[in-house]
Amino acid sequence: MTSKNEISVIKYVRLFALLNAALMLFINVLAHGFDIDFGSGANIAMLMGASIITSNQFVTINKRAPNKTEKNKLILGCLLSSIAISVAGVAILISVALGPQGLAEITSILPALSIQTWLIVISAVTLFYYLMLNISFGWHANKLAMRIQAKA
Repeated sequence: MTSKNEISVIKYVRLFALLNAALMLFINVLAHGFDIDFGSGANIAMLMGASIITSNQFVTINKRAPNKTEKNKLILGCLLSSIAISVAGVAILISVALGPQGLAEITSILPALSIQTWLIVISAVTLFYYLMLNISFGWHANKLAMRIQAKA
């Protein structure tokens, strides 16, 4: 339930998801087309780019930073959409770029790591993404809101 001053964050989560998917598509086409290995830094750049633009839109439209509830909803929504987009992107990449042979190789490699190792890796990445989103919708949004309010 939203309070009177609370803004629905659904459109901002959708904007983030659209930006994140577009950036992922662009970077993967670029990487695959030119045989470039961007490494994990590209994922961080895509996440930060999408979250900063989304944060800027929220602050610009609403003339304020998100409150605590809105910020938490933005972070959770963007985190979940980022995970869904990443899973879909990996599935598409495997099926399109690697084909059945690549899928067989990947499924044979996955059990090489223990479940505990996978949980640690997934938890660490999720925590890192959460912190990056928290910076975008917290510190960055507050700084932008102060600049906008100072100009008014």
